[in-house]
Amino acid sequence: MDNPPDRHDIDRRCKVVLKGGLLSIPLEAFATLRTVARDLELNAEELPPSLRHGADELVAVGLLRDGDGSFHITDLGRRVADAEPMGQSEDVVMFDVREFGL
Repeated sequence: MDNPPDRHDIDRRCKVVLKGGLLSIPLEAFATLRTVARDLELNAEELPPSLRHGADELVAVGLLRDGDGSFHITDLGRRVADAEPMGQSEDVVMFDVREFGL
């Protein structure tokens, strides 16, 4: 039986939101971007468990998934990984999209 609070928690930690000029990225996704920016590649098995369910969300913040299941960072992803967030809550970091030329 599905446990709705757990599913909601996973969704919340994987959701990337662009609204009103503000890009909100889950903290774990941001940490993953920074990891890939340093290591250049990451396999799906190496993703944090909460992000495995929302791996497609990582594409929205600059990771591309190869056919072999590995992820590579894009230019946008590298800019996000190198950026200083303008704000942070318990589990989300926020950026002004103008910083990335969007």
